Amino acid sequence: MRHNSILASAFLGIDLGAVGVTANDPDDIDTGPNGLQNFPELQRAVVDGASVEVDFRLDVPTTPRQLPYYFEFYRSAACDSSGNGEGEDHLLTLTINLGGISSEQRQASIALADLPLGSVVTATATDPEGNTSEFSSCVTVQAQQIFANGLE
Repeated sequence: MRHNSILASAFLGIDLGAVGVTANDPDDIDTGPNGLQNFPELQRAVVDGASVEVDFRLDVPTTPRQLPYYFEFYRSAACDSSGNGEGEDHLLTLTINLGGISSEQRQASIALADLPLGSVVTATATDPEGNTSEFSSCVTVQAQQIFANGLE
């Protein structure tokens, strides 16, 4: 399930297990619909010049070789009441090889024109077998903090 617009659902945009958000698990070793693929964990989305830098991580199985994972980033008008989002407007697809270690920190760069200040961003992850996760939790695009403790 990639490059789709999913919005205005009464429930989660993508729901893999029992009703509601399915928690991520270490090493993503569980089974179920879509392998209960872990969703990306978005930490922040910060304006940096003409782009927005989205920091995220994904917990994947530890493997002896790296395999391609596909990350889809979306803008939405608002976050669901669950705290996880939907995918109103597809913004970016990233292909990243993962697997050498179980949890990997990454960053996506999205044009500020596509994701202005105050926008809500979410993401999904698709494993090498084509299993797509639920939508990530939402993060709101913030301005870059210039002074940590005020003016100096």
